[in-house]
Amino acid sequence: MREPLSRLEARLPSNRFLRVHRSTIVNTAQVREAQPFDQGDQLLILRNGKRITTGRSYRKAVQEFLKRAT
Repeated sequence: MREPLSRLEARLPSNRFLRVHRSTIVNTAQVREAQPFDQGDQLLILRNGKRITTGRSYRKAVQEFLKRAT
């Protein structure tokens, strides 16, 4: 697939998908837990066990998602 991630992000429903890093979009329904990580970032653990670190640029969006999820 040769398409910028920002274009894919724009096509996905924002209530189900969240950009958490410059190279990563996650399905929010698959997030099992979040753990504090380095300097205010988060480590997201998905239902399949995969671990994803969030990026500094997306910190605010991730924090808002986590507030809504609790």
